[in-house]
Amino acid sequence: MSSAAPHLAHLHWNRKGPPVGKVEAAVKSEIVRLARKEVRSLAQHNAKAFRAMNARLSKVVAEVEALKRHGAHQVAQQRLHEVGQPAPMVEEQTRLSPGLIKKLRRRLDISQGQMARLLKVTPAAVGFWETGDSKPRPEMRARIIALRTLGRRDVKQLLDQERQSRS
Repeated sequence: MSSAAPHLAHLHWNRKGPPVGKVEAAVKSEIVRLARKEVRSLAQHNAKAFRAMNARLSKVVAEVEALKRHGAHQVAQQRLHEVGQPAPMVEEQTRLSPGLIKKLRRRLDISQGQMARLLKVTPAAVGFWETGDSKPRPEMRARIIALRTLGRRDVKQLLDQERQSRS
């Protein structure tokens, strides 16, 4: 009997009578033991590799989210710049009634004062536009039209930036 598998020193009996050879049982048992050891080793290695890939994936996801936030910030900056730029062709073709100005403000979920800060006018001017008591000047008209391209999140970022620049 091999000294590598002393735990296999007992005999295995076949149903027909004579004992199965000790060497055959020892080899079979040793193969099973080594196979289990190898599977355990590979499983541990794979688990370590999985944890490392999972950690790397988390870092990549965080980087992508940071890039998305940065990209949204850049888009908001560009749109802020566009808000101040007149757009003569679009301006002439765009309908801008008092109701549409009010609807835009409500869609952006901002107050008259916040809209006034974005457009650099007084809150009363926004109120007059919404009631139809006055009409926006052409340059303000262009800014209002540019505001239509913004979403709530963009507007909140612009207002936050404006608030920080005042501080």
